[in-house]
Amino acid sequence: MTTIVFPGQGSQNIGMGKDFNDNFKIAKNNL
Repeated sequence: MTTIVFPGQGSQNIGMGKDFNDNFKIAKNNL
Protein backbone atom coordinates (compact mmCIF):
# COMPACT_ATOMS: atom_id res chain seq x y z
CA MET A 1 0.00 0.00 0.00
CA THR A 2 1.30 3.44 -0.89
CA THR A 3 0.08 6.59 0.79
CA ILE A 4 0.61 10.02 -0.72
CA VAL A 5 -0.08 12.95 1.58
CA PHE A 6 -0.51 16.47 0.24
CA PRO A 7 -0.32 19.29 2.78
CA GLY A 8 -2.82 21.45 0.88
CA GLN A 9 -3.72 24.96 2.01
CA GLY A 10 -4.88 24.16 5.54
CA SER A 11 -2.81 24.46 8.68
CA GLN A 12 -1.36 21.43 10.41
CA ASN A 13 -1.12 20.89 14.14
CA ILE A 14 0.26 18.35 16.57
CA GLY A 15 -1.96 15.29 17.01
CA MET A 16 -4.27 16.03 14.09
CA GLY A 17 -4.34 12.35 13.03
CA LYS A 18 -4.60 10.87 16.54
CA ASP A 19 -8.36 10.22 16.41
CA PHE A 20 -8.04 8.47 13.05
CA ASN A 21 -5.08 6.42 14.28
CA ASP A 22 -6.85 5.44 17.51
CA ASN A 23 -10.07 4.32 15.80
CA PHE A 24 -8.88 2.55 12.65
CA LYS A 25 -6.66 -0.51 12.99
CA ILE A 26 -5.42 -0.26 9.39
CA ALA A 27 -4.12 3.25 10.08
CA LYS A 28 -2.36 2.12 13.25
CA ASN A 29 -0.63 -0.69 11.34
CA ASN A 30 0.46 1.51 8.44
CA LEU A 31 1.34 4.88 9.94
